[in-house]
Amino acid sequence: MNTEPTNSEILHSINSLAEAMQDFATNVDERFNSVDERFNSVDQRFNSVDQRFDGIDKRLDSMDSRLTRVEATMVTKEYLDDKLSDLRGDMVALVRNEDHKLSVVVDELVKRDVFDETSAKQIYKLEPFVK
Repeated sequence: MNTEPTNSEILHSINSLAEAMQDFATNVDERFNSVDERFNSVDQRFNSVDQRFDGIDKRLDSMDSRLTRVEATMVTKEYLDDKLSDLRGDMVALVRNEDHKLSVVVDELVKRDVFDETSAKQIYKLEPFVK
C-alpha cells in the first residue's frame, strides 16, 4: 500500500488551505473595518470635546482678564482702613472747630446777659467734647 499523497491530493490540500486563509483574511479585514469605524466615531467625539475645551479656554481667559482688572481696582482692607481713619480724623477736626465756635457764641451770649451761667452749663453738657 502506497501511503504517499498524490499530486492531486497535495493540490487539493493546498487549495483548501488557500480558501481557509482567504476566509480568515476576509474575517480579519471585516474586523479591522469595524475597529476603524469605532475609532472614527471616537475621533469625532474627541473633536467635539476639543471644541468644547476651546470654548472653555476662551471663557476662562476672559474671566482671568476680568479678575485681573477687578484685583487691580479692588479696594483692600488696609486701604479702606486708612481712608476711614483719615475721614474720622477730618470729622473730629471739623466737629472740634464747630465745638469751639459754639463755645465762643455761648460765652458771648453769657457776656451779653442773654444766657445765664446755668443755661450755658446745660448747653456745654450737650456738646460732643465736654469742657
